[in-house]
Amino acid sequence: MTDLLQRTPSQPRTFDRTKALYGAAILAFLQGDADDARRLLAQSLSDARELGERTLEADALIGLARVAIVDRDPVEMERRARESSEAARAASDERRLGTALHHVAEALRRQGRYDEALPFYRDAIERHRALGDRRSVALELHNLGHTARQTGEREAAADRFRESLALAAELKHERLVGYCLLDFAGLAVDDGHPARAARLVGASDALFAAIGAALDPEYREERELVHAAAQQALGLEEYRRESEEGAALAREPDRLNVLLAAVS
Repeated sequence: MTDLLQRTPSQPRTFDRTKALYGAAILAFLQGDADDARRLLAQSLSDARELGERTLEADALIGLARVAIVDRDPVEMERRARESSEAARAASDERRLGTALHHVAEALRRQGRYDEALPFYRDAIERHRALGDRRSVALELHNLGHTARQTGEREAAADRFRESLALAAELKHERLVGYCLLDFAGLAVDDGHPARAARLVGASDALFAAIGAALDPEYREERELVHAAAQQALGLEEYRRESEEGAALAREPDRLNVLLAAVS
C-alpha cells in the first residue's frame, strides 16, 4: 500500500486517502523505518489541512511527534504534540486530546522537565479513564513509573510498572508488556539482581522479535545499559544462560501470563 500511495501523488485528496497515508506511516514507524514514516506523515498532514479535517491533522501531528522520538529531538516532539492538542481541541475530540497530552508529557520528560510533565500525564490518564480507554491508561501508568524511576522514587516506579504490566497483559498489548519487562530489568539491576535482569532482558528481546516491533532510541540505550551491567556482574556464559531462559518464557503458548508471573 505504501508504494501505491507514493506512486500516485496526483490523486485527489480525500478523507480515506489521507487516513490511509497515516496508517501506512504508522506501520512503517513500527517496523523501524522512520524516513518512510516521516514522508507519509508529512503528506497526510498537508492533505488533512487542505481538507480541513482536524482529527486527521491531529493524528498526523502525533505521528510526527513519535518520529521525533526516533530523531532524538524532544523539542520537536513537544512542538508537534502541542499542535496536535490544538487540533484535537478544535475538533472536540477527547480521545485524540488525551493522546496529544501524553506526547507533550513524554517530550517534557525527555527534556528532564519532570515537574512540568507530571500534570500532563495525570490529565491524560484521567481523560483516558473517562473514555474507558484502558489501553492508554496502561501506557500512562508505565510512563508515570518511568518518570518516578528517573526521579529516584523506586517504590513508586515499581508500583506503576506492576499496574501497567498487569493491565497490558490483560489487554494483550504485547509491545507494552515488552517495555515493562525492560523496566523491571532496570529495577533488578538497581536492586543488585543481575540474573533476574538478564532473564527479563532476554524475555523482552524475544517478545519484541516475535511481534516484529522495534525499540525506540531511549529504550535501546536503556536496554544496552541493563544488558552491560548484568553481563559484567554474571559473566558472559551465565548471562547467556539466564537470557535464554527468559527468552524461552516469551515463546510459551500462554506467554503473557507466564511473563506476568515472572515479575510477580
